[in-house]
Amino acid sequence: MLTSARNIALIVSLSAISAVATAQSNPTTERDDCISSLRGLAEMNAKLADYTIVRQVDGNYTDTSTSTKCTARFEATKDGKMFLTEYYTGETAKR
Repeated sequence: MLTSARNIALIVSLSAISAVATAQSNPTTERDDCISSLRGLAEMNAKLADYTIVRQVDGNYTDTSTSTKCTARFEATKDGKMFLTEYYTGETAKR
């Protein structure tokens, strides 16, 4: 029983270390934050309109001295039919 608890604690510790190492080796950028925010907005709109976002199909970003501006368009599905969403536009502040 004690060995089992130690194994679980070790697995949890190794998982946490792995997650931290991954986060440090792949930090998110302002571009990532901007596109992620647009995805969240698209997901929220999809839920309200009863459709599902499948993937991002188009997008771009521009860095300015104070922020990152981005646009994205997503592929969505409703009742088994695929369609493209409108373009979403957003902006995130520089860190």
